[in-house]
Amino acid sequence: MSERLGGSVSERLRGALALVRARARAGRCQVDERVLIVLAAMHAEPGAPVDRHAARAGLSGRHLRRRFGVAVGLRPKSYVRVVRLHHALAAARAAVAKGERPDWADIAVRSGCYDQSHLLAEFRHAVGAPPATLLPDVRFLQASAGRGPRHSTHG
Repeated sequence: MSERLGGSVSERLRGALALVRARARAGRCQVDERVLIVLAAMHAEPGAPVDRHAARAGLSGRHLRRRFGVAVGLRPKSYVRVVRLHHALAAARAAVAKGERPDWADIAVRSGCYDQSHLLAEFRHAVGAPPATLLPDVRFLQASAGRGPRHSTHG
């Protein structure tokens, strides 16, 4: 989607979810068994290549893209990007709920990204903003919050 929905990031996400729900209510989402297999695999292993998910379901990459688009309304790579971001946000929120600072490098790898910078790039691409927009009390980088400006003691 090259068109951005107006409003805050949270409003844009709510709008996107509302569109998906409306599509499902209208009966345009017809999920077949092979797409269900791929959806389950994407949630279980979000870092795996989409072609691997397609092969496990007995589909070529091209057939998966066509069937997935009809059933879900997104391309498989776009959908798995959303899955990765949901995994990352859930892990960050779980850490915060336990009173811990999220370990973004670990969260990135467990969510299917190569590293923390890959997760940040995925987030910016999908949402148009950094994760801090949705988690305002959480810093994305591992630096401590509240540090003032650094002053050199060397003159």
